Amino acid sequence: MDIDLTADMESVTIRIADDGPGIPEQDRRILTDDHDIDALYHGSGIGLWYVYWVVKLSGGRLDFEENEPRGSIVVIELDRGR
Repeated sequence: MDIDLTADMESVTIRIADDGPGIPEQDRRILTDDHDIDALYHGSGIGLWYVYWVVKLSGGRLDFEENEPRGSIVVIELDRGR
């Protein structure tokens, strides 16, 4: 697992990369607000939901990228407090 932190005057970005099996498309779509949650379409774990709610309630942004050749990159962007 690799963790990278970058900061500028406006925001802080945290990138967490692994070489695991990846995050299912269904989970990524729900957690990035690309799909509504219903009885048949929901996420599969609690860990990413926890991250989602912390980031959302902090006014941040959560995104996902593919980690080549295998795995995922979770990107968290938060505005810097002034």
